[in-house]
Amino acid sequence: MQNILELASEFPDYELEAGTTLLNVGDNTGRLYVLVEGTVEVYRDDVTIAFVDEPGAIFGEMSLLLNITHTANVRAASVVTVKIIEDALELLQQRPRLIIPIAQLLARRLQNA
Repeated sequence: MQNILELASEFPDYELEAGTTLLNVGDNTGRLYVLVEGTVEVYRDDVTIAFVDEPGAIFGEMSLLLNITHTANVRAASVVTVKIIEDALELLQQRPRLIIPIAQLLARRLQNA
Protein backbone atom coordinates (compact mmCIF):
# COMPACT_ATOMS: atom_id res chain seq x y z
CA MET A 1 0.00 0.00 0.00
CA GLN A 2 3.06 2.16 -0.27
CA ASN A 3 1.68 3.45 -3.57
CA ILE A 4 -1.25 5.07 -1.76
CA LEU A 5 1.15 6.79 0.64
CA GLU A 6 3.14 8.13 -2.29
CA LEU A 7 0.01 9.41 -4.02
CA ALA A 8 -1.17 11.06 -0.79
CA SER A 9 2.22 12.56 0.07
CA GLU A 10 1.06 16.12 -0.68
CA PHE A 11 -1.46 16.03 2.15
CA PRO A 12 -0.36 17.03 5.66
CA ASP A 13 0.18 14.50 8.43
CA TYR A 14 -2.02 14.65 11.52
CA GLU A 15 -1.09 12.97 14.79
CA LEU A 16 -4.08 11.63 16.71
CA GLU A 17 -4.08 10.33 20.26
CA ALA A 18 -5.13 6.78 21.12
CA GLY A 19 -8.91 6.62 21.46
CA THR A 20 -9.56 9.35 18.89
CA THR A 21 -12.48 8.47 16.62
CA LEU A 22 -11.86 8.81 12.89
CA LEU A 23 -15.18 7.47 11.57
CA ASN A 24 -18.56 6.75 13.14
CA VAL A 25 -21.25 4.41 11.82
CA GLY A 26 -24.04 6.46 10.31
CA ASP A 27 -21.94 9.53 9.47
CA ASN A 28 -21.00 10.56 5.96
CA THR A 29 -17.90 12.73 6.22
CA GLY A 30 -16.70 12.77 2.61
CA ARG A 31 -13.19 12.18 3.94
CA LEU A 32 -10.57 9.58 3.24
CA TYR A 33 -8.03 8.70 5.90
CA VAL A 34 -4.67 7.25 4.94
CA LEU A 35 -2.76 5.54 7.73
CA VAL A 36 0.88 6.62 7.90
CA GLU A 37 1.85 5.10 11.23
CA GLY A 38 0.23 3.45 14.24
CA THR A 39 -2.73 1.11 14.71
CA VAL A 40 -6.44 1.72 14.26
CA GLU A 41 -9.34 -0.44 15.41
CA VAL A 42 -12.27 -1.08 13.09
CA TYR A 43 -15.38 -2.08 15.03
CA ARG A 44 -19.15 -2.21 14.89
CA ASP A 45 -21.64 -2.72 17.73
CA ASP A 46 -18.71 -2.95 20.18
CA VAL A 47 -17.30 -5.94 18.27
CA THR A 48 -13.79 -5.50 16.90
CA ILE A 49 -13.59 -6.40 13.22
CA ALA A 50 -9.90 -5.69 12.73
CA PHE A 51 -6.82 -3.92 13.96
CA VAL A 52 -5.00 -2.29 11.07
CA ASP A 53 -1.39 -1.14 11.22
CA GLU A 54 -0.29 -1.27 7.59
CA PRO A 55 0.98 2.09 6.32
CA GLY A 56 -1.10 3.17 3.34
CA ALA A 57 -4.32 1.56 4.59
CA ILE A 58 -7.30 3.75 3.81
CA PHE A 59 -10.58 4.29 5.62
CA GLY A 60 -13.82 5.91 4.49
CA GLU A 61 -13.60 4.69 0.89
CA MET A 62 -16.79 2.59 0.92
CA SER A 63 -18.90 5.47 2.16
CA LEU A 64 -17.29 7.80 -0.32
CA LEU A 65 -17.59 5.59 -3.40
CA LEU A 66 -21.11 4.31 -2.67
CA ASN A 67 -22.41 7.61 -1.25
CA ILE A 68 -23.63 5.88 1.89
CA THR A 69 -22.99 6.42 5.57
CA HIS A 70 -20.00 4.79 7.22
CA THR A 71 -20.59 1.10 7.88
CA ALA A 72 -18.02 0.75 10.68
CA ASN A 73 -16.41 2.80 13.40
CA VAL A 74 -12.68 3.48 13.22
CA ARG A 75 -10.64 4.76 16.16
CA ALA A 76 -6.99 5.12 16.95
CA ALA A 77 -5.83 2.12 18.99
CA SER A 78 -2.47 3.82 19.54
CA VAL A 79 -1.08 7.21 18.71
CA VAL A 80 -1.52 7.34 14.92
CA THR A 81 -0.35 9.51 12.10
CA VAL A 82 -2.84 9.86 9.28
CA LYS A 83 -3.38 11.93 6.20
CA ILE A 84 -6.88 13.35 6.01
CA ILE A 85 -8.24 14.04 2.55
CA GLU A 86 -11.22 16.39 2.74
CA ASP A 87 -13.71 16.44 -0.16
CA ALA A 88 -12.16 13.18 -1.34
CA LEU A 89 -14.74 12.46 -4.04
CA GLU A 90 -13.95 15.72 -5.78
CA LEU A 91 -10.24 14.90 -5.55
CA LEU A 92 -10.82 11.45 -7.09
CA GLN A 93 -12.75 13.03 -9.94
CA GLN A 94 -9.90 15.47 -10.56
CA ARG A 95 -7.17 12.84 -10.20
CA PRO A 96 -8.45 9.48 -11.43
CA ARG A 97 -4.99 7.89 -10.99
CA LEU A 98 -5.83 7.69 -7.28
CA ILE A 99 -8.75 5.34 -7.98
CA ILE A 100 -6.65 2.33 -9.07
CA PRO A 101 -4.85 1.88 -5.72
CA ILE A 102 -8.18 2.20 -3.90
CA ALA A 103 -9.77 -0.37 -6.22
CA GLN A 104 -6.80 -2.71 -5.61
CA LEU A 105 -7.20 -2.33 -1.86
CA LEU A 106 -10.93 -3.10 -2.08
CA ALA A 107 -10.23 -6.13 -4.27
CA ARG A 108 -7.68 -7.41 -1.71
CA ARG A 109 -10.21 -7.01 1.09
CA LEU A 110 -12.83 -8.88 -0.93
CA GLN A 111 -10.37 -11.65 -1.76
CA ASN A 112 -9.50 -12.06 1.93
CA ALA A 113 -13.13 -12.06 3.07
